[in-house]
Amino acid sequence: MVRPATPLPTFLLLLLLVASQAIHPRGPSNPRTSIFNQTKMRSVLDQFVEAANQLDGMQIGGLFAEDGTFQDGAGTAVMRGRENITLFWEQGFSPKWLTALNFVPTNVATDGYGNANLAGEIAMTVAGKRGPCWVHLPEAFIIRFGNPSYEFESVRVVYDDGSETSQIAACMS
Repeated sequence: MVRPATPLPTFLLLLLLVASQAIHPRGPSNPRTSIFNQTKMRSVLDQFVEAANQLDGMQIGGLFAEDGTFQDGAGTAVMRGRENITLFWEQGFSPKWLTALNFVPTNVATDGYGNANLAGEIAMTVAGKRGPCWVHLPEAFIIRFGNPSYEFESVRVVYDDGSETSQIAACMS
């Protein structure tokens, strides 16, 4: 004989609902939801690469939020504010020995939460003592985008400063 199904008590239904949410949450525990458009993020990263390759510190600075931060390598001071960051890039591109820069992205990763990693190879053409010389080094930019502006909230650069310094010194000797 088949017995008709008996309804589950309300408290048991609630318990199952709570348990299912614990097993299959609707999103990250972080209240910030996936709202960043990755195509838009990549467009801003393309603007950054283009400005760097044109040695345009003003354009790079313009990609930062008014209160954005920038750190040029581990252990260096964190710069704050678009104006300071723009000045840093303008000064960095100003030496007479730096004649060209070519950053070639080899890996670009973005997520829906405003994080990006832009990794690649930088080749700088340096006016060396005996003519043109080239400095090559891998570099990665760890970026946090602002919402809804898509300006850079923070950028940290990871690279081997010792390698860059010794390569430039070799070009100048």
